[in-house]
Amino acid sequence: MRDILSNLQGKLAEVFQDSIECNRHLSLANWLEYRDTYSKAFFDFHRIGKKKALLRELETESGTITSQNDLAQFITDYYTRLYSSDAFAPGTAEA
Repeated sequence: MRDILSNLQGKLAEVFQDSIECNRHLSLANWLEYRDTYSKAFFDFHRIGKKKALLRELETESGTITSQNDLAQFITDYYTRLYSSDAFAPGTAEA
């Protein structure tokens, strides 16, 4: 079973490496096509097929947050506190 798994992992690594090499060649070709400049079209090309990575869980002092709604609330509260005038008031620990 381990041999099969090892063999499949090796094949997956080869496919991944081939994909990287193919993307590198396409990148170079498109760079030349867009007159050696990084343009919107160049960056749009490299975004194709990439999925947005979602934050699945967050370790905090009070525990692990896994719910998307709780994560959104925690992040909102964090940045609200971070950019509030109280956080940067002279004499506070954050300042």
